[in-house]
Amino acid sequence: MSWVLGVIHFDGLYIINNIILAIIYVALFLLLVEEHPTLMILATLLGLLGIASYFASNKAVEMFFLSKEYWGGRTNLPDEVFFASVQGLLLAWKGTAFDIYYILNGITLFLISSAMIKSHLFKSSIAIVGFISAFLMIIPSNFGAVGMVFSLLSLIPWYLFTIMIARVFHFHAKT
Repeated sequence: MSWVLGVIHFDGLYIINNIILAIIYVALFLLLVEEHPTLMILATLLGLLGIASYFASNKAVEMFFLSKEYWGGRTNLPDEVFFASVQGLLLAWKGTAFDIYYILNGITLFLISSAMIKSHLFKSSIAIVGFISAFLMIIPSNFGAVGMVFSLLSLIPWYLFTIMIARVFHFHAKT
């Protein structure tokens, strides 16, 4: 059971979240590209690049195999070397690729919200909620206490934003 918690702690579920996010970006692209082609091409490209960067930063699988080796007694490495490997993974997990992911997806949300506010398909309230979430994503979560506060606060408008766009998706799926 501890390996499950380890994978979850290392953002294993966030991989699934980002797959869903890629689908959301493509769906928003399809709804908004006709009205705002340049904005939506740029937003979708940056968003998908950011998601790809996140996949590169995630170390859930690597940590799973390292912990399995360590707790299974299958490693001949001294503890210091093993823990140095773990420390390296921890640093890579929240390093450059993660920050690129975070910042590109914040920019993506700004661009999508800009397209939404000018669109007849979305209420301006949806775009405003998107702008609020994007603003709170300016500082990545790994930038100390301020980053953690901003990232946690960004989730409130983000969840509201996704619920609101889901209703628009549902409406357009029916028509």
